[in-house]
Amino acid sequence: MIFHYRATVTGIIVSRLPQIYTNYKNGNTGNLSALTVFMFAAGSSARIFTTLQEVDDFNILIGFLLSTSLNIILAIQIIYYWNSTKVAQKKVADKKKK
Repeated sequence: MIFHYRATVTGIIVSRLPQIYTNYKNGNTGNLSALTVFMFAAGSSARIFTTLQEVDDFNILIGFLLSTSLNIILAIQIIYYWNSTKVAQKKVADKKKK
């Protein structure tokens, strides 16, 4: 069980942190789906609630807290970079036309 927990937390970090950093570095979120990110954030938030209600395991709770935190950061980035992403996509489309 401990190995599974560690693998899950490692997977969360490895999948989300590079995306968060890339969004920050580029100043936009590219083609990242807003709907998907908001659903990830809502789903991981629900997991925190159900873990608090049903399971008395601190390790599982920490994994869901980490996942929710990273998903919320991605959601905030989508909101923050909303217009800059549209501008960046328009520039790419204009370059393709030339």
